[in-house]
Amino acid sequence: MLTGRIDEIRGDTIFGWAADPEAPAEKAKVEVLLDGKSVATALADRPRPDLAAGGLGDGSHAFVVRIPEPPGSAKLRVIARSAAGSSVDLEVADPAERHLERLFDVHAARWEANHAALAAEVGRLREALLDLRSAGIDRAAVDALEQRTADVEAKLDETDVFLMRMDGSLRALQDRVGAPRRGLLARIFRGGKR
Repeated sequence: MLTGRIDEIRGDTIFGWAADPEAPAEKAKVEVLLDGKSVATALADRPRPDLAAGGLGDGSHAFVVRIPEPPGSAKLRVIARSAAGSSVDLEVADPAERHLERLFDVHAARWEANHAALAAEVGRLREALLDLRSAGIDRAAVDALEQRTADVEAKLDETDVFLMRMDGSLRALQDRVGAPRRGLLARIFRGGKR
């Protein structure tokens, strides 16, 4: 399903992103209308690391589009269209949401980096355990190391489950208040991947 948003309107320039998470290789076409008249188009194909980190393919789904003049009192409408023909009206991001994203992104990036490092370490420990077993090292020491490795794996799995539950809770909260699922929550609370 096509999704996206307008991150900012600065004078005669509109910044945002649009993508279909189910078809991350496709690039959406963005059309800007002022008072119902088409005034500009752009392809949402500019790279953005936060979109890649959010699981939207290579992250090249941002757009910057210049319009003939600032919208002023004109009715602004920005539509994203997929190659398959679906479309969605893009909304301007709420300033409070943008602020929350900036605050949360730092912590989320740190969590994702730590999670990836722990998962990689578990992989290295598993390989080392195989080497130790084949070398005939003290069985009790190898068993203890194997148990510790299993404990770390279980903690990683618990973290994944926690994030999936939190994602469900946030989705339910958004459904109750009628807010669209966008940016921050879609990127961050998608469950840890190893």
